[in-house]
Amino acid sequence: MPLHASRIALVVAVAGSSLAAGTTTAGATSDQIRIREVFAGVAGAPTAQFVELQSSAPLQNQVGGKQIRVFDASGALVDTFTFAAPVPVLLDQSTVLVATPAAESFFGVEADLEMDAAAIGRGGGKLCYFDPAAGRAIDCLAWGSYAGSAAGVGAPFNAAEGFPAGAAVERSVSGGTDPTALDASDDTDESAADFRFAAASPRNNLGAAGAAPGGALSFATASTGTGEGDGTLAVALTRSGGAGTITAGVLLRGGTATPGTDFALVDDTLELPPAAAAQLSVVDDLRAEADETVRLALRDPGGGAVLGPPIDAVVTIDDDDSPDTEPPLTTIARPGHGGSYRPAKLRAFRGHSADVGSDVALVEIALRQKRTNGDCRWWNGERFVPRPCGLKLFQTAGSDASWRYAPSKRLKPSVGTNVRDYTLFARAVDTANNLETALEAGRNRNRFEVT
Repeated sequence: MPLHASRIALVVAVAGSSLAAGTTTAGATSDQIRIREVFAGVAGAPTAQFVELQSSAPLQNQVGGKQIRVFDASGALVDTFTFAAPVPVLLDQSTVLVATPAAESFFGVEADLEMDAAAIGRGGGKLCYFDPAAGRAIDCLAWGSYAGSAAGVGAPFNAAEGFPAGAAVERSVSGGTDPTALDASDDTDESAADFRFAAASPRNNLGAAGAAPGGALSFATASTGTGEGDGTLAVALTRSGGAGTITAGVLLRGGTATPGTDFALVDDTLELPPAAAAQLSVVDDLRAEADETVRLALRDPGGGAVLGPPIDAVVTIDDDDSPDTEPPLTTIARPGHGGSYRPAKLRAFRGHSADVGSDVALVEIALRQKRTNGDCRWWNGERFVPRPCGLKLFQTAGSDASWRYAPSKRLKPSVGTNVRDYTLFARAVDTANNLETALEAGRNRNRFEVT
C-alpha cells in the first residue's frame, strides 16, 4: 500500500535536534542503504515475498524515486517497484520494507512500499536497490542459477538451489567495524559471501516486526553424529514461536553414505507436534570403512511456518568395524574337480566368491592346458600360448561375487590327443584390496578332462 501521510508527520530526534522526518535535510540521502533480507515465499503463501532494506548510517531516508528492480536468472529485467516519497525514520540501522500484500497478510506487518506482483524467482535471479536519477545500482543480490553480469554481485548466493521455499536470506553483519550492526564493510559485492540463510523477520520503517504464524523451524544443530551400531538416530528439530500444527519435508541432499546400504530415512514428512526430530535408521554392516556422512535438509514448511537456520544438517556415521585384512574365498562350480566334459557341455566356467569384511571387487581365472610331454600352455583370452607350468596367466572373469567366464573357442579334447588335462584356477580381490592367494584343489583349483 502507498506511504501514509501520518508517517510523514512523524518527528524523530537526530543528532540532538528535532526534524520533521519527511523533510529533506542537508546531507540526507539513501546511498548507504543496503539489501538486508529477502524472502521469496513459502508453501501455502507462495506470493508472500518481501525485500527489507537497511541503512548503515543516519539521514538515509530519502528513498523517493529510488527503485527495487527484479531480474530473472538470465539477467533480464522482470519488474520494477518505485518509492513515491521518502520514509519517515532516518536513524542509523533503520529499515525499509518492500512487500507484496500476501507477505503483509502472512507476517502481519505493513510495508513501506507495496509490491503489486510476486516477481522474485526462487530458483535464480538478481534484485537491486536502484537510483534511476544517477543511472546506477546502489546495492544488488544474485542467487541460485543467475547467469547474468557478475558486476556488483559476484558469485550467486546458494548457486546450487537458490531460495528454498520458506527460507529467508539475510546479509551477514558480523564483519566490518561493528559485528552487531550493518556498516559499509559488510558489503563486499560478493553475494555468496555476504549473505546467509535466516528465519524471515520483516521490519518496516517504523520498527514494526512481522512474524510467521507457525513460527520458524530448524535443525537444533548443523552437525551431529552416531555410531554405526547405535540403531536409530533422532536428529533434533527446534521450533521458535508460532502456534498450531506445522509440517516440513526432510530431504537427502548428499553425503558419502549410501541410502539403503548404510542408512534409511524413517519418514520424509514431519508433523509438529508430535514429531520433534527427524529419524535415521543406521545399518550396522560388517565392512570396515571410513566414517561416512548424510546431509539432511528441511524444506517446504507448511501450516504457516518458515525455515530458520540451520536448514541443513550433516550426520556423521562412525564406523565400528576393524579394518578388513582377510582375503575373499572363491569356489569353482563348473568344471568340477576331477570331472570329464564334452566340449559342447563346457562352454562357460562358473563360480562364486565371498568376502566377510568387504565386497568382492574383481574375479580372475587362469586356464592351463597340460601336454602329454609335460609342457604347459595358458589361455590368453584368444588362444593357448606356451608358458611355464607354474607361471599363471590370469584373465578377468567379472566384478560380481557370482562370476562367469566363456572361452571364445571350444577346448581341445584331452583324451587320445597330445593334451593330458586342463586345470582352472580362480581368485578374487575385495574392495579392501585383499587378494586371494590360496589355491586349493577342489575349491578354486579344479583339474578336469575334455573328452
